[in-house]
Amino acid sequence: MQCLADVLITPSRVKILRDRLDRVKYFYSKKVSDYEHYIRKIVAEVNLVSNEESKITNNKVYSIFKNGLPGVLRDKLIFNDINDICRAVEVIERLETESPLYIAKLKEQKVFNDKIYKDNRNIKNKKLVNTEM
Repeated sequence: MQCLADVLITPSRVKILRDRLDRVKYFYSKKVSDYEHYIRKIVAEVNLVSNEESKITNNKVYSIFKNGLPGVLRDKLIFNDINDICRAVEVIERLETESPLYIAKLKEQKVFNDKIYKDNRNIKNKKLVNTEM
């Protein structure tokens, strides 16, 4: 099985997967369970070909999960002293069912803020043409 995985999952693919883990965000998922499943799927693929020293541990998985959450949800996990991904998913799922408008508003704000950030980057990247002669 390991030999087959080594052939199918190249080192460049592992680097791409690790980059995806660094950029994964809750906003792009419909539910927190989808978000968790996506993270676990990538981690399983990376760990399949990684040696013992470079495998992604459960603590690192939780850290990746937490870092992809909006600040308000991250603060709720810290305030409630939650250090386990399963418990964190339960808490956020409860928020999703009890107050879906709150979660929708968080996601909407993130999309709006991303749009403003991208617009500002585009303005900074445009070069001004010198019109003086």
